[in-house]
Amino acid sequence: MEISDIKHRLSILKVLSHYHLKPDKNQRLCCPFHPDKTPSFQVYPETGTWTCFSSNCTAGSGDQVDFIMRKEEITKHQAILKAQELIGKPEDLEPRKSESVPVLKPKPELTTDQRKEILTEAFTHFVRSLNAKPEKAISYLVTRKLDYKKLSIGYDAGTLHKTKETTPEQKQLYLQAGLLKPDKFGRENRYYTRFNGCIVFPLLDVSKNIVSMYGRHTEKQEHHYLEGDHRGLYPGYPDPEATRLILTEAVIDAATLQQLPEITKDFSILALYGTNGFTEDHRKAIAELKDLKEVILFFDGDEAGEEAVKNIAAELKQISNKLLISVVNTPEGEDINSLA
Repeated sequence: MEISDIKHRLSILKVLSHYHLKPDKNQRLCCPFHPDKTPSFQVYPETGTWTCFSSNCTAGSGDQVDFIMRKEEITKHQAILKAQELIGKPEDLEPRKSESVPVLKPKPELTTDQRKEILTEAFTHFVRSLNAKPEKAISYLVTRKLDYKKLSIGYDAGTLHKTKETTPEQKQLYLQAGLLKPDKFGRENRYYTRFNGCIVFPLLDVSKNIVSMYGRHTEKQEHHYLEGDHRGLYPGYPDPEATRLILTEAVIDAATLQQLPEITKDFSILALYGTNGFTEDHRKAIAELKDLKEVILFFDGDEAGEEAVKNIAAELKQISNKLLISVVNTPEGEDINSLA
């Protein structure tokens, strides 16, 4: 059975029910992948996808197979087999006649080069949108003390697929890259943008190509990543000759420091993706810094930040036991951005 068949025929709600999980009336529930006191796990039954919006969670977003893979802690192949079990017998796979919601036909995955190209095109559009100085975006940046003229950032005004220059082929590529989502009500040729209403930050690979994105909503307490594992780094891979590195808890904290020349002249800066967001890309990037002497942990002044300091310090020692690890004692309830 093709994985696309699984995604079209296995309801995400059925997957959740199998694990005795049930969303509330707003299709939210406490995240099963990290300690969660308030529901931060959003389910989208129409598209068969889910997203955890907590900065303390590395699960990000995914589909039915991704959920099974994370929940069972198994390989993708094993998760596909499990999904097939949940679907049932082959004769049960035909859509019911009463189903009226059209299904987007599956397309092959983007190649690495295609993905980089389409993300670069999209980010260029987001930069143009921000340069038009939309009120909501500019107001948010002012409150966050971020100068868009000093930073490589953009704004998703929800118009990525609506320009005269956008071809049907480009729309399909945007869909495949996760930048566009099918209409929530299943209407054909209707889409919404992944980062709609968000300030968008590019996540880069070692060659400075855009390989993913991070979005921070200007009006809601929400942040978004592209689906799948977090790829790339912000503001990018550190200078290979870096001797001192500041690790921040969040992308906005790194952006706050990145616009201060008195900081960047002496330190390289690297953002984690929340207290549990120390990825394999982070590990590799730090391990390759042969001249690195000191890592400064500058996290939020709360219990989660304090716990993260201990965990990240231990991971850094595994990378190199010669590193000097320093900690900035952030005041209670504050973070880098609030202190700026």
